[in-house]
Amino acid sequence: MITLDDWGNIYADARGLSPITTGAYFVSFIMLGTMIMLNLFIGVITSSMTEMHAELEKETVQIVAARNPHEQIAAIERALHSLRLSLDTMPPSSPDAGFSKPVIHTPVNPHHQTS
Repeated sequence: MITLDDWGNIYADARGLSPITTGAYFVSFIMLGTMIMLNLFIGVITSSMTEMHAELEKETVQIVAARNPHEQIAAIERALHSLRLSLDTMPPSSPDAGFSKPVIHTPVNPHHQTS
């Protein structure tokens, strides 16, 4: 009933017992249930965003903590590599989703060595 599927039929069946009590019960149950579901949904989104910001902060600190430009470039390349791995493990999106997994072309720099 929290999902509001077929609640009209359930209400019609229960209304015969006590219309006023049944109405108050259904309204309060649906309102509280909807608020709980909304709070759970918002909680999941907030948690995901917090994790994302923590990972971004960690990568940023690693890049900024590098002492010279070569270390900074190496840190950025490691971050890009981890992002590429994340993209490669993503399932392909459906054509109806409105976007597709990007194709990344990596330029090769034969003079740069990563540690």
